[in-house]
Amino acid sequence: MKKYINNQSGRSMIEMLGVLAIVGVLSVVGIAGYMKAMDKYKSDKVSDQISTIQHNLQEFYNKQQNYEGIDTANAVKLGIFPDEMIRNYATTGEVVHAGGGTVTIAVDENDKTKIIVSFTNLTKEMAVGASTSGWDSQTVSIGQEEQQAAAE
Repeated sequence: MKKYINNQSGRSMIEMLGVLAIVGVLSVVGIAGYMKAMDKYKSDKVSDQISTIQHNLQEFYNKQQNYEGIDTANAVKLGIFPDEMIRNYATTGEVVHAGGGTVTIAVDENDKTKIIVSFTNLTKEMAVGASTSGWDSQTVSIGQEEQQAAAE
């Protein structure tokens, strides 16, 4: 009678299922962390863009002591917006912030020393950052939608 020696090596099905479960849990945690990091990045990027717009508008104001003649189209021509915000302006006609919403600029018709900068599609964190980013309340106001979102 012949004896067969069983020298098989490998992992059992139970061990493989355990490894897959661990990989699954790590993936879920990793994806959640990635999404949180992306939200933080977008919020920080919007804050940077707001600071740039704010600085450029202040320089514009300092030159002529009012905002007369400025709107979104003129702001694009004058370089008020960072380049990444106007990348698709020629085709879409919209200035887009890092959060995916649009930004528009208009002069207050009643007072040419005031300007209205409106942001759409801001998250709560972005709206709070926009409304507390050091805008001079005498010369700049943020769109009504975002002020309400920031207050909530």
